[in-house]
Amino acid sequence: MKNSHLDRRSQYSQKMLRKALLELMQTKKLSAITVTDICKLADLNRGTFYKYYDDVNDLFSHIEAAFIEELRSLMEQNDPTSSEGIETVFRQSIRILKENDDFVRIAQTPESAEHIIKSLLSSFDPQLLRFAKNRYPDVTEAEATYIIEYMIGGCVKIISHWIRDDQAMPSEQLIALLVRLLTTS
Repeated sequence: MKNSHLDRRSQYSQKMLRKALLELMQTKKLSAITVTDICKLADLNRGTFYKYYDDVNDLFSHIEAAFIEELRSLMEQNDPTSSEGIETVFRQSIRILKENDDFVRIAQTPESAEHIIKSLLSSFDPQLLRFAKNRYPDVTEAEATYIIEYMIGGCVKIISHWIRDDQAMPSEQLIALLVRLLTTS
């Protein structure tokens, strides 16, 4: 039972450190945030911080990696080569985006967004390539790669706009729009 308590305490500490960093990033650049800033806001000591992370960048990398892994897992569990699969992927992606709203807003900076998108695309290449080849059977593999970049770029821009617009469009309407754009000629 003692280990269970420690696990909960560790999880709580990590959650508070992550929450503090994301809150600070709303007003400061990552490079301007110190471990002291994070610990003060999280109401934890520096020793606790260094128990889990090497520095501020390491903490941010852990947050980013957890977000990317959640989206990767989603893609692995669904087949985005059909309209139904695409809709499921978008529906679950929107849910993940809403659950991670604090991180997603921070990731809207061009550097963060580009890094996250590149990380995601590299893990989805086989599924996306299959989707493009199914959708456009007469294209070469090189052309399919360009098609994927075009489609993903458009989807990312639309979703980014939706986030910046405080999700004014209902998520179901957004999902229907994205599916329609990807599945109709």
